[in-house]
Amino acid sequence: MNRALAALLTRAIDYAGVFPPAKLELASALEHYIRYRGGAEAWILGRFAVRTSQLDELAKLLEDAIPVEPIPIAAIGRGGADRDAWEAGLEADALGMSAFEARAEVFAAIEAFETRLPDNEHAPAWIRDLNGFSGVDLFVELPWDEGQPDAMAAAAETDAVNVKARTGGENAAAFPSSQRVAAFIQGATQLGLGFKLTAGLHHAFPHRDSELGVRMHGFVPVFAAAACSFAHDLSVRELAGILDIDSPSPFEFTDQGLRLHDWSIGLADLEETRDYLVGFGSCSVSEPLETLARAGLDID
Repeated sequence: MNRALAALLTRAIDYAGVFPPAKLELASALEHYIRYRGGAEAWILGRFAVRTSQLDELAKLLEDAIPVEPIPIAAIGRGGADRDAWEAGLEADALGMSAFEARAEVFAAIEAFETRLPDNEHAPAWIRDLNGFSGVDLFVELPWDEGQPDAMAAAAETDAVNVKARTGGENAAAFPSSQRVAAFIQGATQLGLGFKLTAGLHHAFPHRDSELGVRMHGFVPVFAAAACSFAHDLSVRELAGILDIDSPSPFEFTDQGLRLHDWSIGLADLEETRDYLVGFGSCSVSEPLETLARAGLDID
């Protein structure tokens, strides 16, 4: 694998096999993850994403599986639609995480806690409620609406909270436009925020899903857009243009860096990009790698 592609995509996928559309049983998802860690997929594999409500079951499974190395966990919180549900969810999340760490610390480590905000309008208040979740990377998933930029600014003020956005789902309405994703990427890099994306990024390049009737985003243009935003401070229009590239031909990955159109990004900037775009959640690891191979990008 050339160094530029490795810098951009190493540990990029948080494996979320228990989530749609895969919806695997937890035992099966864990089995897949452990197998990936020992296989050719290991280089792109990040954390194991699991609901906080499943942590007790996961602890039991880990006691039986006894992984060779501790498994890094991204714990996905319950969230809540209103104040009462939000507070109850956070309390249950905290208790579940503490119990898991006490029981499974030899086999796994919770590295990240991610939860969806009830809304963007009251983001400062929701974010303040997360003060007790220390010692892990915090990600707040932000809804796609006009209040998202203000919510991102509120996260940036904390110096402790990263942001997350959903790039797909089980229906066409869950897929944001390229302009929205571009604005999210630009906002995060300009604010110096860590961010990640989740859902809908199973393919290296954009393609049309005939079943859903929607154009799905590709993770190679997404990561390249983040790198260009970081290195060249591009406009939303320019970033959206990168996100819409559906062919590998404009991307030149070498051992020196990435060249795309008139922009060049060196290895150091590609590596630093990953301090911002920490990865993406996917219920598949094999499918993203297969689409990279079909695109002719060297992954050996």
